[in-house]
Amino acid sequence: MSNTSHRRRSPLFRADPVGKQAQEAGLEQSLYSESCPGQDGRRTAPLPQQRPCPAGLRTPGRGRQRPGRRGLPATAFSLGPEQDAASMSWDLLLSLLLACALAYLGVQLVRFVRADGDLTLMWAEWQGRRPEWELSDMVVWVTGASSGIGEELVYQLSKLGASLVLSSRRANELERVKNKCLEISNLKEKDILVLPLDLTDRSSHEAATKTVLQKFGQIDILVNNGGRSQRSLFVETNLDIYKEIMEINFLGTISLTKCVLPHMIERKQGKIVTVSSVMGITGAPLASGYSASKHALHVINLRSHCFEGQASSFEGFFNSLRSELTTYPEITVMVICPGPVQSNIVHNAFTEEISKKIENPGEQDYKMATSRCVRLMLVSMANDLKEAWISEQPYLSFCYIGQYTPTWAWLLIDKLGPRRIDNFKSALVWSCVFFSIVLQNNIKNLLVHKFYYSHSCLSPEINLAI
Repeated sequence: MSNTSHRRRSPLFRADPVGKQAQEAGLEQSLYSESCPGQDGRRTAPLPQQRPCPAGLRTPGRGRQRPGRRGLPATAFSLGPEQDAASMSWDLLLSLLLACALAYLGVQLVRFVRADGDLTLMWAEWQGRRPEWELSDMVVWVTGASSGIGEELVYQLSKLGASLVLSSRRANELERVKNKCLEISNLKEKDILVLPLDLTDRSSHEAATKTVLQKFGQIDILVNNGGRSQRSLFVETNLDIYKEIMEINFLGTISLTKCVLPHMIERKQGKIVTVSSVMGITGAPLASGYSASKHALHVINLRSHCFEGQASSFEGFFNSLRSELTTYPEITVMVICPGPVQSNIVHNAFTEEISKKIENPGEQDYKMATSRCVRLMLVSMANDLKEAWISEQPYLSFCYIGQYTPTWAWLLIDKLGPRRIDNFKSALVWSCVFFSIVLQNNIKNLLVHKFYYSHSCLSPEINLAI
């Protein structure tokens, strides 16, 4: 008999339905026998009919046998050892990633609690460029250099080897600062220029700029540090105070910047550093004019209205100036926002009248050391940070609250404002301890108010304030 005739008579090639059903039954029996090994480890012979695999002969690790597709047992479609191992590997990897994320958040929380500057500034101090590398051999013009932050700034710059231009209204104090710079550094007489300057006399700024350029030939960094603060209630303050504050803190600063900027544009490089305040981020009682002058310099404050995503943006001068200088990438416009710092700014602050001085400015021990503040300023300058917040806790936290959740900031000010006014009138100090106690005692009320404002939009009082 030929192979062809045998293949034709073979049941595998028959087209009748009975043969086809027999083939399928034989396939199912073979799969069933393969999935149920015998007690001696060998495969059992095909059974005449389907029946459940005995309990003692179930495949280890496979669980209860359930009929699968078309009567097949579930073990025919379960994962093998390789797939199980891969699944366990992915679970372990996801667990490790989650643990790393939680650890990272924990580290950032600890850093924030211990920080005395915003997180970008702290990172720049840790991993960024060092002032000793970037600021040496530069010509730096510092206004308000006769005391406080400006005085400490020129001391540290002199140790870095920078050439200095010292400006303020008090020429005798500038000479004192110059002599100390010569004592603590390797600078010579030719490296320091004493240039008395009144920020309110805007007509003299152009001549002062030419004097600096004739002396050193260039201006690498302009530090707008000159200014005065305020401690008085608005209803009791003469309007001449507000005029003087804006003349010194705002108009005088932008006037000097306008005289120096063309030189930097010509050289296509330079740094304009403006010392503002945390009160330029969030206002505070007794300093309405001072806060207004600092807001005018730099602030960008986004205030959310309900959950519709509406926001109004108030852009200050130097943020607008920065956007106009995008074609000059080597010209950096920076804003430094110090918090409470040990200086004479309160001693020289305006009160209700121009001629009136503060009788008792209070203690300074709770404030940040001037040397630490200036060091962080130098780090900001070396790393070209556009804005830097320099303050210890809890004031640093208040800056973040005012910037990102202004409704909470208003509620805090409503709680702390009257206390600060009473303490000022009683010649006391609005200390960090007092701030922390009030914040802790009122946190639950703040959450309740936040929930209310979120669901009923802003209250009429806040809408009126906006």
